[in-house]
Amino acid sequence: MNQWAERAKFWRTIPPLSTAVFLAAVFCLFGSIGFLAMGVNPDLVSPLQTALVVLITGGFAVGYALAGTRHRPRAFYFLIPSHIAAISLLPKLVPSASARFSIPPALEHKLLLDNIGAIVMVVGGYILFFTFFQLEGTRYFKAHTEIRLASEIHRALVPSFVLQVGEFELHGVSQPSGEVGGDLVDVICEGDRWFGYVADVSGHGVPAGVMMGMVKSAVRMHWVQGQSASSLMEPLNSVLRAVRAQDMFVTCAYLQSDGGTTVRFSLAGHLPILHFKAAAGTVAEHSILNFPLGLFPQPAFETSEIQCSPGDVLVVLTDGLTEVFDRNGTELGLEPLKRALRESGAEPLEQISLRLQRTAHQHGPQSDDQTMLIVRRLPLKRESAT
Repeated sequence: MNQWAERAKFWRTIPPLSTAVFLAAVFCLFGSIGFLAMGVNPDLVSPLQTALVVLITGGFAVGYALAGTRHRPRAFYFLIPSHIAAISLLPKLVPSASARFSIPPALEHKLLLDNIGAIVMVVGGYILFFTFFQLEGTRYFKAHTEIRLASEIHRALVPSFVLQVGEFELHGVSQPSGEVGGDLVDVICEGDRWFGYVADVSGHGVPAGVMMGMVKSAVRMHWVQGQSASSLMEPLNSVLRAVRAQDMFVTCAYLQSDGGTTVRFSLAGHLPILHFKAAAGTVAEHSILNFPLGLFPQPAFETSEIQCSPGDVLVVLTDGLTEVFDRNGTELGLEPLKRALRESGAEPLEQISLRLQRTAHQHGPQSDDQTMLIVRRLPLKRESAT
């Protein structure tokens, strides 16, 4: 009974349309038994009587299927006697014709055995298929539940955000390609200081999501211990080399501000940082050649600085936005995104994000996680005239 109740949970998760298709299949399968049963009867039967037999056989089969898949054992106390009563009353309500087929006894005996064998095979096949679906459905339900839980954890670990810290406003967003993503965008604030980063774990699904959670925990632990961002990459690389799967690695890019106009950054196998210069209306690239995290021992990771003027925008992207392919297999690349940033750099950060996402989606379908961190140094406030 406990297993029955457990399997019933799976059937309740099936969408209504799929449930209707399943019940229609049950009706058709067992409705065919009605035709076979009429074939055994040597009396001439009317189309109405045949239709009623099919309706009774298929209809009660649907009732049994609903009671079984919904864990309603008490329904059988009503269905079984009702089924017997319907079969018993049918000849009285719609009597057969008095005429009989002229069939040799040997052939009549053979048809009887064939029809009974067909009925047994249909019922046996249904029972075996139903058992198969129950077993596989339970396994699928457990896996689906775990993936859904992992997806909820992912959304909690990688929420979208818009915030202002000192002279900067920051916006982060991540769109996974499946239920669980391997991209990470995060910002840590302390007064006017902030540290924002984007990480992209190789691969997809739950393994990448688990590694992504490790990266976020390691980064925040590093920050809690009072370490500077410039010393982040080395210990993070060592940690990931010890815990990663053999074919996994992490690309990473970070931006850090200590409250001034200078933004320090570093990359580990990541795409260049895009820099929209508000005064000139141009987009530049900032890049550093470092290996991705988790691949090789690396004693030091190079860092650099960006001079950020009022109104300037910095964008950190993952390759899920650049590695989008159209029908001809042509990759989007970085240039169309730079052009979109140049055209929308003065708009609110959320609009810049939507513009970049739309540029990628118009080129081709999403096949990888798409994540970005957008940072703007706020324009200088004009003093009101006295």
